[in-house]
Amino acid sequence: MEFCVPSLDRLIRPGDLVFFRGRGWKSRLITLGTGPFWHRGFSHVGFASYVSGYRHICLVDATTLDDVPCVITGKTSGVRARPLESQLAAYDGEVTVCPINTAFPGIINYEARNYTDGQLGKEYDTVGALHSRGSFVCGLLWKLGKLKESRDALFCSELAGNWLLVAGLMEHDNVSSLNPTSLAIEGEKQGAFDTPWRCE
Repeated sequence: MEFCVPSLDRLIRPGDLVFFRGRGWKSRLITLGTGPFWHRGFSHVGFASYVSGYRHICLVDATTLDDVPCVITGKTSGVRARPLESQLAAYDGEVTVCPINTAFPGIINYEARNYTDGQLGKEYDTVGALHSRGSFVCGLLWKLGKLKESRDALFCSELAGNWLLVAGLMEHDNVSSLNPTSLAIEGEKQGAFDTPWRCE
């Protein structure tokens, strides 16, 4: 993935994907399962969006790894919207922004808000997350029909991948199979992103 050097006027816009590579042991463990050993994978992904009833841009993601409440539902796990600026400032690790490739930012802003409003409050899909990260045991149980995907729960790359589908920026038969690293690779391959940049 090629990076540009961020300028002072570079902003994170509604719809942009935000990828994370944490320094903590949980993030490092997740990263090991998101790609081949020679690829520096991502441990988490969310996207930027406004939400109805809150005036600041938020990070919308699905996780159980922190207890910062959603600005709308108050929930501390699952799909949440939290203030983007404070979430990035508090993050211990690398943050990569993949600006979406669109000529219609106003429409994307509207679509991102509508999509987000419909997802907030959904539970975190632990089974789906493990399956997307190539867990052998989870994959075996999945094939044997012992584990089922929940349609009422989402994990981080599934949430973000569905957003790219809704926005018409990517095509994929099963975003539930994508982890943060494979989503970044697939989105780049399909031209969903402009040049990524790192938050410093």
